[in-house]
Amino acid sequence: MARGLGQDGGRVNQGTFVLSAGWSSSASKWSPYGEVGYFVNDAEDSGETTLAGGGLKYLLSNNVQIDASFDHGLNDESPDWLYGLGISARF
Repeated sequence: MARGLGQDGGRVNQGTFVLSAGWSSSASKWSPYGEVGYFVNDAEDSGETTLAGGGLKYLLSNNVQIDASFDHGLNDESPDWLYGLGISARF
């Protein structure tokens, strides 16, 4: 659980729970994964969000990875679709 500020400046508790599973191979630089997430907070007029989706990671080198992901909302409180692009670097 995390704490943050709500729209009125008051405190809000929020929880994020995600289950992710992926597959990787030493023979390939590509790695697919799937995920399910549940997000909840105690802010007024805020509901629970449940998402499911997946993505694909690619190793540019041993220290740099790029990824693309998508998630679909599973309930009325969730956004219909979320898309993401990312880059990760190891120092």
